[in-house]
Amino acid sequence: MSARYGSRTRSGEAVSDLGRRGGGVALGEVVITGSPSPAVTSTPTTFSGNEFMIVDVTASTTLTVAGPALAYGEIMLIAGGGGGGTWPAPAFVSGGGGAGGIITGTVQLSPGSYPVVIGGGGSGAPAPANGSPSTAFGLTAVGGGKGGGTTAGSAGGSGGGGGGKLNPPTSSGYAGGAGTTDQGTPGTPGPYQLNGAAGGGGGAGGDLVPAQPALAYPSIPFYMNSRGGAGLRATLLSDGPPWTYYGGGGGGGSQFSPVPLFGAGGIGGGGRGSNSNGGVASTAGDVNTGGGGGGGSNNPIPGAGASGGSGRFIIRYRRFQA
Repeated sequence: MSARYGSRTRSGEAVSDLGRRGGGVALGEVVITGSPSPAVTSTPTTFSGNEFMIVDVTASTTLTVAGPALAYGEIMLIAGGGGGGTWPAPAFVSGGGGAGGIITGTVQLSPGSYPVVIGGGGSGAPAPANGSPSTAFGLTAVGGGKGGGTTAGSAGGSGGGGGGKLNPPTSSGYAGGAGTTDQGTPGTPGPYQLNGAAGGGGGAGGDLVPAQPALAYPSIPFYMNSRGGAGLRATLLSDGPPWTYYGGGGGGGSQFSPVPLFGAGGIGGGGRGSNSNGGVASTAGDVNTGGGGGGGSNNPIPGAGASGGSGRFIIRYRRFQA
């Protein structure tokens, strides 16, 4: 997936050059505060020898910007992840939840107040739901799609994985849900269910490791076939490795036999899928990552998919801008 920077960055100008449009002379300090303060943290840091601030928002709040009128910042807006699918008895496998959509780009930091809404993760069992959207600075990241049970995965920021079909045999299972352009990737379909797995939820950075199509055992490596898609690297937090990722897809539920393995969640907070033969429960997407919840199976808790992770908003800006 290509870089997703907004059109406000001028041709030939890197994000690291934001704030140098006045000939490199620092004419004013940019200050961003949030209320209530527990939802917002501000951390000074240095990138390429320049002083920046990173504001991290983990719950809905209102940001107040003070400083020069022509200040700019780089942002990462993350929606809530979708819940893992749940299949009523006789339940075997359900798709993983899709990651919450992620928007990256640049915004103008004009003085004023800006409401920020952080989307919650979608519920898992007993009633799976899509994740909720996150909004900030006029942008909306779409919540992740829920995983499918006896249905297709739902569309979302990233799509939910499709459920696997039980008897009678069919040529394919249920489809994965569609992802939102420039925010995420599709979920993958489930197969006819015979010691196989449901589809993995799509991840926000699927160009790295996409969600894996689910295949029936003894496909090799069968334990990877319901893995959730990988999240997106947060380049605004670091100049180099180790990297932080957000928006991993949830792993699909599985019935692998005789080996009790499960569909892993995608890097970036995706929850793992459950395994019916090994008694491994699904897990929720990590809090404030937008990760999708793991898909359910019929054991240890029949049909129980897990909830998606809540969203986040991060903004990095040069502290002194002309």
